[in-house]
Amino acid sequence: FSKLLFFRPQIGLALANMGDLDSDGLNDFAITSNYTSLGEVTIVKFDVEGAVASYSTIAASSLGVSGLDSAGARFGTAVEGVADWDENGMADLLVGAPGLDGGSILLVSLRSSSSGFVQLDSQETTKQLASKTAIGESTAGTDFGAAIAYEPSTNLVLVGAPSHSGGGAVWLLSLTSSLGVNSAVKLNTTALDLEAGMRFGEAITILTNSSAGADYDGDMDTLDIAVSAPDATVE
Repeated sequence: FSKLLFFRPQIGLALANMGDLDSDGLNDFAITSNYTSLGEVTIVKFDVEGAVASYSTIAASSLGVSGLDSAGARFGTAVEGVADWDENGMADLLVGAPGLDGGSILLVSLRSSSSGFVQLDSQETTKQLASKTAIGESTAGTDFGAAIAYEPSTNLVLVGAPSHSGGGAVWLLSLTSSLGVNSAVKLNTTALDLEAGMRFGEAITILTNSSAGADYDGDMDTLDIAVSAPDATVE
């Protein structure tokens, strides 16, 4: 079974389940696109039949972030829904821009709209939550921000950098209460004894189960993750 749920030219670059934003009993989704050359995120509401009931599009050009006015910023390469970090009553978005300041993730604030769905909260400043240079990474062209995952119980953000020298990397960012980066730990192919050139960090997901949460294998570690490496070879 398959069904075309929503169409917009060049949409589907990245997708995130946002949960039920408008309390109608159905989950809503964030879908990114490079339909405009600068990139955009569309929040989509579906009805019970899978038809689009409403949607709201947020263009990179509307966010007022220096450097996002270039297609090279690649806004929307990754997207992840997070909690209500700005405390305005609505969940927020993390969006990857691997070409901004050497690679960045941005916090985009949402709010309820007059139509009953959601829209960009123009009263809140889009926050450049972390950049490659801000966390002390000097290597150029890493694609930091190509993938994002969020673990709410520990306030941990995972960021993929698949072009990092040696074969890719994943950063684990611990955040402060004011959304600054408290600490940054890098997992790369060298540290994990993996092969070079595999683009480790192209995609990331946090593994969960019903009894242990993000500790998927139940070994009492903090969390378990799955990371893609599309250029890895298999012997």
